[in-house]
Amino acid sequence: RDVADGLAIGTDGMSVFVLAKTSETGSGFMTRLFCFYDGGVTGNCGTGWATPIPLTADGSPFLDAAFSVAPDGTIWVVESATGRTLQYSQAGLLLKKTQLPGAGGTRYIGSVLAAANGDLYVAGSDGLKAWVAKYSVGDPPPRYACQAYNFPNPFNSNTARTNIRYVLPEAVSVTIDIYDLLGRPVNSWGFAAGERGGRAGMNDNLTWEGQDSSGRKVMSGMYLARLSTKPNVCTQVIRIGVLH
Repeated sequence: RDVADGLAIGTDGMSVFVLAKTSETGSGFMTRLFCFYDGGVTGNCGTGWATPIPLTADGSPFLDAAFSVAPDGTIWVVESATGRTLQYSQAGLLLKKTQLPGAGGTRYIGSVLAAANGDLYVAGSDGLKAWVAKYSVGDPPPRYACQAYNFPNPFNSNTARTNIRYVLPEAVSVTIDIYDLLGRPVNSWGFAAGERGGRAGMNDNLTWEGQDSSGRKVMSGMYLARLSTKPNVCTQVIRIGVLH
């Protein structure tokens, strides 16, 4: 049985995330993260949420936790008694594991707020008094837009391909991920800093034929292409229409 400990709305306004403790693991209590989409079942949030996500780090389950949805859509979960911290994408993929220094032990964490600039604000009690702390755990916000676009858009994947183009202010590592409108990953590409796709200026070497990562044609519809960089100098999401 699951007992809900917290609830938050996703940045898309349709996803609802629920933090709940369960005793049905065979090894005592643990905390799990659920996603429900537009009043539907968990699996409607995407393949990463086909089942509730058990919260563990280094093989040890989270017992009590607090969580927050950041303005960029990622979900931050902090174990109350230890300060162990997990970051998930809105598609349910684990992005980061970290430890909040000085948290945990007698400094019990009761609530978490994720800010747009990559900071986590946590509040709790040490048994005698309340405390609040700020931790810089995420990437800093991007400094520029990447001026990304694709052409043609929409495109007929039976007869054409679309070219994804973008401008980088400097040479950086680039990742481009394509998702469907439910947040499910479809395809992905990566380019190292300085090579084609990661050079300063215009990059126009990426084409998409409307296929997923296994080479299967995707269904007709709208898809989202997210461009991100390391370091985080720019980011952008564009819409791509696929026709058959």
